[in-house]
Amino acid sequence: RLGHGDSKDVHTPKAVRSLQSKIRNVSCAEHHVAVVSENGVLFTWGRGQNGRLGHGGTENEMLPKAVDALAGQHVSQVSCGDFHTACVILNPTHVYAWGLGLSGRLGHGDETNCHVPTLVETLAGVHVTCVACGGHHSAIINEPAGQLMTWGGGAFGKLGHGNRLAQTKP
Repeated sequence: RLGHGDSKDVHTPKAVRSLQSKIRNVSCAEHHVAVVSENGVLFTWGRGQNGRLGHGGTENEMLPKAVDALAGQHVSQVSCGDFHTACVILNPTHVYAWGLGLSGRLGHGDETNCHVPTLVETLAGVHVTCVACGGHHSAIINEPAGQLMTWGGGAFGKLGHGNRLAQTKP
């Protein structure tokens, strides 16, 4: 999970040497990490279960690896949930999500797992500035409206919809 190419614990900060560009956004979950370079390139590494890394399979990655499915896109922000990942693309603004689809946490309208970044079609045309992934749910902020939209597992009322139901779309 540390991106050093091995599974050794490190007790003091150590540079992730394979990342050659400046990093402008980072997100860590229990088993994987995602970063966005200053050029808008998304890198992920760690445990690949359920396709959460976005590389097309479920293999683990010991070193940061660019997410090829987003090559040529400018990623502005990324968020890692426990079993999924989502990012915001600029010009035009789009949200992509991938990983475990259980409870609709990817926002694609179903519970299908996705091993590569997949467009959240419901958010097409929405100017999203921020995405956040939790353990079983996701959220975005729509600017300039300042609107919060949530989806995924609704246990304990965590989506804020006034019930405990899962929501498969934002």
